[in-house]
Amino acid sequence: MKLSGKLRVRRKADGVLVGRAGFGMHEGEPELGYALYREHWGQGYAAEAARAVQAMVARHLPDVLGERPVIVFGKWRGDAKGNLIIEGQTASGPFSQTLPVDAAAVSTGSNAALRHLWARHRIASLSDQESLEGGDAFSKRITDLGLQYSLLTQYTSFIAVDQVVRNVAPQNSTSVNQPSPLPQGVSNLAVGAEVPSTPEPATWGAVIVMLSVLAMMARRARRAGRHNANRFTA
Repeated sequence: MKLSGKLRVRRKADGVLVGRAGFGMHEGEPELGYALYREHWGQGYAAEAARAVQAMVARHLPDVLGERPVIVFGKWRGDAKGNLIIEGQTASGPFSQTLPVDAAAVSTGSNAALRHLWARHRIASLSDQESLEGGDAFSKRITDLGLQYSLLTQYTSFIAVDQVVRNVAPQNSTSVNQPSPLPQGVSNLAVGAEVPSTPEPATWGAVIVMLSVLAMMARRARRAGRHNANRFTA
């Protein structure tokens, strides 16, 4: 596998070059790869480099649709210099375009929102992955991105903090009745008028049951009275 977009892997402590990492094509599919010097094997540099590369580029490329742009979010580490090479296949054959990376162009105000777009896309990707796998394995990474880039996530929110106390003596405040507009279609006659209460369906049911019981008891009482009258007459 030939690595494209190779990145130098350096040790944080002293800046020693450990190897290289990046994405390449293997049997027509994108695959992450790395090449480390033998003396640095078995020290966890490969796993750390793989996580860094995955965080910088998209894991899956979007589908190509007619007359629609393909947007890929990535993160550039290091100095803003060099060339960005875009390669692909078109109906006319292979396509390649080289874009120079200029520090002056990157530092302009028109590109200030790019870092937030990448972070927003990365948060969405991690959130989707967390929803598929379940649990909270990605919560710390999502929270760190939200705090670092001041973005709203399922684990972070915005809080407005006012440093100036506007009402130093709230106990001395004056209460004011603030009139509110009536809803549309409601007349001014509704102001101050008592709204007649309507019994709930359960109340009506209880009343009907009670009346039915009283009627049955009265009927039985009448029958019993007639039976006793006929017995004494006979």
